[in-house]
Amino acid sequence: MGDQCKQMMAMNTQMMADMKAMDSSLDQKVAAMNAAKGNAKVDAMAAVIDEMATQRTQMMAKMSGMQDRMMAHMGEHMAQSGNAAMKQSMAQCPMMKGMKQ
Repeated sequence: MGDQCKQMMAMNTQMMADMKAMDSSLDQKVAAMNAAKGNAKVDAMAAVIDEMATQRTQMMAKMSGMQDRMMAHMGEHMAQSGNAAMKQSMAQCPMMKGMKQ
């Protein structure tokens, strides 16, 4: 189970890094929008809206896939025979430890 837990943790870490990159991209476009004047402001606003729509579509696709994998992963922990074995398996999982915090 340990390698699967590590893979899930790596996927989570990558998703968080992707979100930070998306935030940075959006922040840059918002700053450009706020600095723009006249007709350039309309173009900058369109760029912000386009970026937000694109990011939302990408995140929904990633989250959907991640949720399916997470549920399967939790099911593997829960499939451990006996209540004590299941609790121990979940307690040792880095993803489950992160959820407590």
